Amino acid sequence: MSRISLRGSIALGFVAWALAWGHSQAYAKKPQRPVGIAPAAVKSEPSDAGAAALQRSYALEASRDFKGAAAAVQPLAEASPKLYFLRVRLAYLELCAENYRASAEDYARAAKLEGSGIEALLGHQQALVMLADYKAAASVGFEVVRRDPLNYLANSRLAWSLFNLKQFDKSAEVYAKLVDLYPTDSEMLLGLGYAQLRAGAHPAAQQTFRRVLTMLPGNKRALAGLAGPRAAP
Repeated sequence: MSRISLRGSIALGFVAWALAWGHSQAYAKKPQRPVGIAPAAVKSEPSDAGAAALQRSYALEASRDFKGAAAAVQPLAEASPKLYFLRVRLAYLELCAENYRASAEDYARAAKLEGSGIEALLGHQQALVMLADYKAAASVGFEVVRRDPLNYLANSRLAWSLFNLKQFDKSAEVYAKLVDLYPTDSEMLLGLGYAQLRAGAHPAAQQTFRRVLTMLPGNKRALAGLAGPRAAP
């Protein structure tokens, strides 16, 4: 199971996260303040200058200039530190720009502003996964799952984090929950198979890999898993 599969899970969350934001590899300079936007221009909501900066940010995002889009929003977020939307948008754009450390920090700030939600926590978890900070990612993942037990993104990233922490039994439990909910999800089945394999549950792992092969004949990762416990995920 590669990090590429985690990138697939990001895509599910991007659409929702991009409106307000909302199984993986890259690791940025802090964006510079654009000229002409004064911090005092934004109080509780964007002023005309703030609205123009937001429009510029959306245009830059549409052209995939995520770093520039983040730079357009950053002064607004700094000027209105208690405005959740600006902080979570900045964190989302930093994630898209692969500035994962800054994204993790800004998602954490946003999560504190929106205490009961999971949107910012999901972004925080993903940034931590991309940083390979699996211990912290698992901690955030457990909190999201506490609030939303069946959340696909939180559970899939939690299972991957636990796998990388070598907590294979726990990882298999989370993967098994997802497989119960999504029986034909080959990525979750492969995750379950390798977690079972690493946990020493070889018969169960072989059964899981054969299940993948009934859907995806010749799948290389499933065949490698059947070859033995030293197979790479």
